[in-house]
Amino acid sequence: MSAQVSEQFLSEVRKAMSSVKKPTSYDRVYKDECMFSFSTPESPGGLFVNLSTWKAFGEAFVKQDAAAQSSTGPSLYLQQLWERRPKTDEELKEDEAKDKETTKLAIGVEGGFAGLEDKPYKLEKSNFLVVVPSMEKVLLPCVDLPEVVIQACEGVIKHQGSVVQDTIQEWEDKPQVSRFSETLEQLPNVPRISPKPSDWVCAVCGRRQNLWLNLSDGFVGCGRKQWGVDDTGCEGGREGAAVLHFDDTGRRFPLAVKLGTINAKGADVYSYAENDMVEDSKLKEHLLHFGIDLAAMEKTEKSLAELQIELNKKFEWDRITEAGKKLEPLAGAGYVGLVNLGNTCYMNSIMQLLAAVPEVAESYGQTQALQLLVGSRDMQADPADDLLLQTSKVFEGLLTDHRHRQRKQLEEKFAQKVEALGRTADSTGIEAAFTDLDVVAPRMFRTLIGRGHPEFATARQQDAEEFLQHLWEEVSKAERGQSGRCETLPAFRKLAPLFAWESEDKYKEGATSCVCLKKTRESVLRLEIPQEAATNMLEVREYEKNAKDLPGAGEKVLPRVPVQACLDLLAQAEPVAFRGRQCMKTTRFATFPSYLVIQMKRFYTAPDWTAKKMEVEVPMPEDLDLSALKAEGMLAGEQEMPEEPDGGAPAQQNTASGGGGGGEHQFDEMLLVTLVSMGFSENACKRACLAVPSPNADSCLNWLFEHSGDPDINDPPPPG
Repeated sequence: MSAQVSEQFLSEVRKAMSSVKKPTSYDRVYKDECMFSFSTPESPGGLFVNLSTWKAFGEAFVKQDAAAQSSTGPSLYLQQLWERRPKTDEELKEDEAKDKETTKLAIGVEGGFAGLEDKPYKLEKSNFLVVVPSMEKVLLPCVDLPEVVIQACEGVIKHQGSVVQDTIQEWEDKPQVSRFSETLEQLPNVPRISPKPSDWVCAVCGRRQNLWLNLSDGFVGCGRKQWGVDDTGCEGGREGAAVLHFDDTGRRFPLAVKLGTINAKGADVYSYAENDMVEDSKLKEHLLHFGIDLAAMEKTEKSLAELQIELNKKFEWDRITEAGKKLEPLAGAGYVGLVNLGNTCYMNSIMQLLAAVPEVAESYGQTQALQLLVGSRDMQADPADDLLLQTSKVFEGLLTDHRHRQRKQLEEKFAQKVEALGRTADSTGIEAAFTDLDVVAPRMFRTLIGRGHPEFATARQQDAEEFLQHLWEEVSKAERGQSGRCETLPAFRKLAPLFAWESEDKYKEGATSCVCLKKTRESVLRLEIPQEAATNMLEVREYEKNAKDLPGAGEKVLPRVPVQACLDLLAQAEPVAFRGRQCMKTTRFATFPSYLVIQMKRFYTAPDWTAKKMEVEVPMPEDLDLSALKAEGMLAGEQEMPEEPDGGAPAQQNTASGGGGGGEHQFDEMLLVTLVSMGFSENACKRACLAVPSPNADSCLNWLFEHSGDPDINDPPPPG
């Protein structure tokens, strides 16, 4: 780096500046991480942004990109170099004075969680114009550079980047206006609600907190029982009276407001029919119906957002980190964490699971594999759109020690700066300041794998098993479409077949020994959980009794069900109607996978037809004996079942309503309304009604839970 810009340097800049351009706010600028690795501006050497393509590369890849762009002349890059400087004593004192209570479910906004302010360091950001491959550079800003280059550099520096608000971001979710707001039914002659919180009481259990007012008939009851949250629902751990009232009144009155949150700015409103927090566009008018003046009310209880913040702060991390034990932090190859990018724990858990599979590690996780994918890519295509490359980037980041080695280099430099301030370089404090560098943030992968998907493209929480199925499908498409490229990888194995097997459903009619075998390709073993098989029911009942008498006493005791009990339930034969016959159906493994993925079906349908989640533990043993579930095929004395029942009559077809005939499907409208009210699309509910024999709410819900990941689940059903 020169203090002055030499004429030779300017000559090289002029040769390359014809392709340089300034990005607009609409352009996609990658300035936060390398396209091929997880290098960032904080990595040793920083991050280099190509001023022609606005794509970023770490020090290990920048020359390779320049060679791909121009084999004869130089290329221009903006180098971002960020270094952590320890805060002075005065700056640390200022941080303490700024500390305030978190009141908003947001990051980096007034009243929200802190961003960088609570860190023991400040980021010193430097920018350079670099000529590649010579790597000569000049510190920016520099008035001696050509104007077009100055404008391009400033445009990239000021651009928010492809990762919008990377470290400081607001993720507050604004509720949508309820579809019931404008036409909400409000009954006449309803009770007047006192403005005094001391007068509010649950009509069922007598509690005086977390009370919700039904905006149609004035019923006041406790809020819903929240899974994993104490002191919710009605007294004694029962479901909240407010939601039960919604069911008891025929689900006619969907909107309820939390009384303690009413203030001049609004209130928490929940729609039981829409199963979500909503905005009531006519809240002021609806409250006046009960004599409540919105402008005169003051907030006396925490909102649901504030309660969620409190729950996050008090989360029982010791339940997953072996409480009471001194744990030694692990770092390095195979011990790399994934950053939660906002409700992405479902994705992170799946990627960590797959990274533990040796064949996946050998196919995608080796540095050699990543380099081969980089070298064999379409040079005209955007690397951020290359799924094979981005998948390998994630696994290579998890399974190598690149990040850990970089962290150690940065820690050494930081320690020297601490000592220069006259302070002792405490190793524990320095390590704590750099733990975030032992993880990777799979932003490009997350954006790519979710693109075009109605759920995974959003920031909402998702189901891990559904994401795994989606990942298998998308990676399989990429592997098939680029088979020649995959064959160049060392020890390459296709991803999805590692987990696939054939399932055999055997239908046997007892009276005739007629048998039909149906084989299907599966990739996830879904197990029901028989709670009655829990081995600690005495302890559970004792805890429930004590909790009822003295809420909050002692650590919660959950039913503990052995996984063998779940397998035994799967092994049982069940009576079914098949091809017009009464048969017994068994499900067995026709083949076994290299790796078996098991999903414990914690969701179930309650007697009121609502979806509930079991609070239950299912300890997983290191070894599973599945020999009893091996398919036997056709046995001696059994015969192939005819396609049609005896007498030539066609097998009964499911018309979803008990009606027959061809043409359009006929559906039980009441059944459809019930299913749709639980949050499923109408098309998905119709498919469920057509798929199960003798459809009812219970059987259709089970089908919907099992098939929620089907790509065509929300498409119109095929014609009758």
